[in-house]
Amino acid sequence: MPSRPLAPVRPSRLLPALLAVGVHLLLAAFLIIGVRWQIRSEQPVSVELWNQAAAPQVAPMPVESPPIEEAPAPPPPLVTEQAPPARPEPLPAKPPSVVEPERSPSPPDIALERERRKRAEQEKRVQLEREKKLREEKAREDKLKEDRAREDKLRAQKARDDKARDDKARDDKARDDKVREEKAREQRQREDRERIDRQAQRELQEAQRRKLDQQLAAESAQVKADIARREAAQRASAASAGDARARDGWIGRISGKIRGNLTMPENLVGNPQAVLDVVQLPTGEVISVTLRRSSGIRAYDEAVERAIYKSSPLPRPDRPEQFVRELTITHKAFED
Repeated sequence: MPSRPLAPVRPSRLLPALLAVGVHLLLAAFLIIGVRWQIRSEQPVSVELWNQAAAPQVAPMPVESPPIEEAPAPPPPLVTEQAPPARPEPLPAKPPSVVEPERSPSPPDIALERERRKRAEQEKRVQLEREKKLREEKAREDKLKEDRAREDKLRAQKARDDKARDDKARDDKARDDKVREEKAREQRQREDRERIDRQAQRELQEAQRRKLDQQLAAESAQVKADIARREAAQRASAASAGDARARDGWIGRISGKIRGNLTMPENLVGNPQAVLDVVQLPTGEVISVTLRRSSGIRAYDEAVERAIYKSSPLPRPDRPEQFVRELTITHKAFED
């Protein structure tokens, strides 16, 4: 009986899967054990000191700790003067501790260290970026402050410039107004002086004209008066001879009456002469007698004065127009 060929046996996929799961579980166990070994708390180690030289120690491998974000620095505290602190007493020297030799890291420790370094670098980059952002933000704030300060300074300078410009414009306007007022005042004064000069000139011309008219009138009146006076003199000269004779006759009659009433004083020496002023009425009555010039003999002067009063009323002139109220009589003791 012929035999049938056997069917090929296909490998099963379950075994590799189980092996992979087992390896992963083993790796996870190693990682857990390594982490727990790294974070275990160190127990104090007590040692005894011997006089023999200490064995060489192996320094532990430094472990990088993840960077800690620095909090913003608080404002500096107020510094107050305080008494200097007392110097602390020196502590007793601690005995050197014995460091256990570091064991070589296992594969899980290497993976954990690599992961920790990666996180530390990432956190460092984040910290650097944060610090860069903070610096950029501070630079922006400083620039903003500088720009604001610059703008405030520019605004203040502009305000000062505007104020100075306004003050200058106000001063210029005040100066221009003052100059205009001064010019207007000078113009008014000049016009007033010109008006006063014109008025004075007109008044002077008017006064000169009036004076000239008065001079002409006075000269005309003087001419007329001279003509009238010459005519009167001519008329009077014609009648003066008769009037003089008539007046001399009237004065002679008065002197004769006075001489008839005169009583000569005794022991009269020479021919004394007295001049007297006589005031009379138109009727010839004597009002007063005043001695104008004495004869030098008092008795003779008094005798003539008594003779005048005794002769009242005095003789009157032939014509009434020849009467003179005041007469000056010159009387001598003896006729020439």
